[in-house]
Amino acid sequence: MAVYKRNYQRYDGPLTETPWRFTILLRYAVKEVFDSKLFTAFFSICFGPTLGAFVIIYLTHSAAALAALGLPPVAAAIEINNNFFMTVLDIQTTLAFFIAAFLGPNLVTPDLANNALSLYLSRPLTRTEYVLGRLSVLLGLTSLITWIPTLFLYSFQAVLEGGSWLWDNLRTGAAIFVVSWVWILTISLLALALAAVTRTRAFGGIFMFVIFFAASGFGNTANALLWQDSDTKWGSLIDLRSVHQTISKWLFDVPYVSDVPVWSAWMAMCVLCGISMMVLARKIRAVEVVRG
Repeated sequence: MAVYKRNYQRYDGPLTETPWRFTILLRYAVKEVFDSKLFTAFFSICFGPTLGAFVIIYLTHSAAALAALGLPPVAAAIEINNNFFMTVLDIQTTLAFFIAAFLGPNLVTPDLANNALSLYLSRPLTRTEYVLGRLSVLLGLTSLITWIPTLFLYSFQAVLEGGSWLWDNLRTGAAIFVVSWVWILTISLLALALAAVTRTRAFGGIFMFVIFFAASGFGNTANALLWQDSDTKWGSLIDLRSVHQTISKWLFDVPYVSDVPVWSAWMAMCVLCGISMMVLARKIRAVEVVRG
C-alpha cells in the first residue's frame, strides 16, 4: 500500500489467547475441508452405521414397533452387549481411517511443498502449535464418527435398560472411549508424518493404504518364515489393524485368540506414535537446510 494514501489502520479486533492460537488453523482448515462436496458426502455417509445401530437398539426394546414394521419377534432377541458396541465401533474406526488417509496429506503437504512454513512460524505460532492445529482437524472429525456417536448409542441403551445395565457395563463405556482414542491418535499422527516425509498428497495417501492393507501380508509372510512353529506370531505386530483389534477385544472383554500378547500390541501402538512424532519434529521446520 502506498504511504501517501494513509488508509492503513491497526487491527483493533479481538485477539486469540495464546493457548488457543492453534484453533485458528483448525477453523480455516475445517472450512476448507467442507468446501469439498465429495468429502462432505462421504462424511455424511459415515453416520449410516451409527443410525442403523440406533434403529436396532430401539427395535429391540419396542415390540409395538416390530409389529408395525412386520418384523419377526426374533429381531427383538438381538443382544445389545459389549460385542455389539465393539462391532459398531470397529466399522466406525475403519471409516475414520479413510478420513485420515484422505485429509492428512492435504493438511501439511501444501505448506511443505511451497515452503510456506516460514510464513506460519514467523507469527506468534510455535511448531508444536502448528502441528496441534493440523492434528486437531483429524482428531475432531474422526471423533465425530467414532467415540461420540458410539457413546450416544451406549447412553441410549442405558436409558432404555435402566441404571442397573449402566452399572454392569461401565467397562464397555470406558472401552469405547479408550479404543477410539488409541486408533484416532495413531492414524492421525501417522497420516501427518507420512505426508511430511513424502511432501505429496498422492503418495501420502498411498502409503497410508499400503500400511493398512499390505502390512497384513508382510506380517503373515514373516510369521511363516520366522515364527512358523511358535505360538506367538511377532510378525503380526506390523499389521496395524490386527494390533488394534487385539487391544479392542481385550478392553471390551470379548473372548479372542491373538497372535501376540496384549502388552506387545500396546507397545507397538506407542512406538508407532512415537516415531510419527519424531518425524514431525524433524520435518516441521521454518527453514530446511539442504546439504550438497
